[in-house]
Amino acid sequence: MEENSPVKHKHTSRVIDSLHSQIDTLKTELDSVRISSDDYKKKYSLILKKNESFVDQLANAKHENDMINALLKRKERRITDLEDQYNELSSANESLELSNKNMRIRCENLQESSASSTAEFERLKIAYDALIASQVEYKKHYQKEVTALTAQFEAYKLENNQRFETLSQKLSNNDKDVDILLDSLSNKRKTMDNLYVNKNKTILELLTKLAKASRIHGQESKATLQDSVDTIQALIAKHPDLQAKLSQHEKVDIDLEELLNESSETLYNCSFDEEATKNSSISRSNTVQSKRRKNKRNSLRFDSKSGPDFSSFN
Repeated sequence: MEENSPVKHKHTSRVIDSLHSQIDTLKTELDSVRISSDDYKKKYSLILKKNESFVDQLANAKHENDMINALLKRKERRITDLEDQYNELSSANESLELSNKNMRIRCENLQESSASSTAEFERLKIAYDALIASQVEYKKHYQKEVTALTAQFEAYKLENNQRFETLSQKLSNNDKDVDILLDSLSNKRKTMDNLYVNKNKTILELLTKLAKASRIHGQESKATLQDSVDTIQALIAKHPDLQAKLSQHEKVDIDLEELLNESSETLYNCSFDEEATKNSSISRSNTVQSKRRKNKRNSLRFDSKSGPDFSSFN
C-alpha cells in the first residue's frame, strides 16, 4: 500500500503537470483564439462595411444598367426609325432623279420651242412696228390737210368780215345811198352765199374722200389687228408660258391678257363699213346746211351799226 501510494502520487503529479501544461496550452490557444477572434471580428466588420458598399454599388450598377438598357432600347428604336427614313429618302431620291431626267428632257424641248417662238415674235414685232409707222404717217398726212383747210376757212372768214366792215362804214357815211348799198350788199351776200355753198361742197367732197380713205385704212388696220390677235392667241394656246418667256428673253413686262382684251374691245367697238361712213358724211352735210340757213335768216335784217356774227363758222 505504501509502495503503491508514492507511485500513485507520482502518477497523479504527472497527470496534474500534464493537465497544467494542457491548461497552459489551452490558455495560450484560447488567447490566440481570442486574438484571432478579435481580428476576425474586425475583419468581419470591415467585410460587412465593404459588403454594404458593394450592395450600394450593385444597386447603383443595377440602376445604371437599367438606364443603359432603356437608352439602348431608345437608340435601337431610333436606329429603326432612321433606317425607315433612309429607305423613304432613298425611294424619294430615286423618284427625284427620274423627275429630274424628265425635266431635263422637257427643258430641252422648251428651249427648242422657245427659239421658234422668239423668231415668230421678232417677225410679229417687225410687222407691228411697220403698222404703227404707217398709221403715224397717215395721221400726219391727214392732219396737214385738215390744218390747211382750217387755215383757208379762217382766211375766208377774215376776208368776209373785212368786207362787211367796209360796207358798214360806207353805209354809215352815205345814208342817202342806203338802198343802193343794200342792194349791192344783198348781191354780195348772195355771192358770198354761193361761195359759201361752193366751199361747203368742196369741204364735203374732201371729207367724203377723207372718210373713204379712213374707212379703207381702218379696215386694213382692223384686219391686221385681227390677224395679230389670232396669231398671239394661237401662240398662247401652243405655249401657255409665253408670258414668262417674253419677260425672260425680252426683259420687258408685257401683259398679253390685257393686250388681247384691249384689242378684242377695239375690234368689237370699231366699225368701218360703207353705211357708217355714208351716215357720217350725211350728218356733217346736214349740220353745215342748217348752219347756212340759220346765217341766211340772220342776214335778212340788220342795221348799219351791227352785222352778222361769223363765230358760228367755228
